[in-house]
Amino acid sequence: MCSTMAMAINSSHVIFFPATFFRITLPDGAVKDGKKWISTPMDIAKEISSGLANSCLIAQVNGTLWDMTRPLEGDCELKLFKFDSNEGRDTFWHSSAHILGEVS
Repeated sequence: MCSTMAMAINSSHVIFFPATFFRITLPDGAVKDGKKWISTPMDIAKEISSGLANSCLIAQVNGTLWDMTRPLEGDCELKLFKFDSNEGRDTFWHSSAHILGEVS
């Protein structure tokens, strides 16, 4: 797939459309460019540093908790959380509880 095209899957239909660029604002005021429906919080974390990407557990997009691999939808404020934050720790324990529940 061309890097300037995005793909959306709706039921049994696959739709290709031109990728739209947007701005991602980080807590320190830095602004990154992203591609609508393609760029993820993990992609942005990797742009900053591989260590950050490896330790982030959850993101917050415009005040809403957001999976690290979920594509971003447009202009947004992005926060990344590691285990040393309440959001990161809560996400870790919540996911761990689901995994342990499947084992028993």
